[in-house]
Amino acid sequence: MIPMISNAAEARAVVQASKFPPIGNRGQGSPFASWAHGITTAEYLESANHRLLTILQIENAEGVKNAEDIARVEGVGGSTPSAYISIA
Repeated sequence: MIPMISNAAEARAVVQASKFPPIGNRGQGSPFASWAHGITTAEYLESANHRLLTILQIENAEGVKNAEDIARVEGVGGSTPSAYISIA
């Protein structure tokens, strides 16, 4: 869960950092994860992109205004308003 997302550009940056190619640009440092699961690296990356949930927290008025655009970003698994949203 990533806090303080205010717009679609910030959401896209989070997806880029948290998903493997072709969705994002997260690096993979070792083949051990795929080996441990008995699958190829390509299968592991595809599975990880599908299974890892990227949730964004909307915590300010700009985020509320842009909530629909944030939710439309490919790779965003969900978004949630904060219990306290600053409107200042």
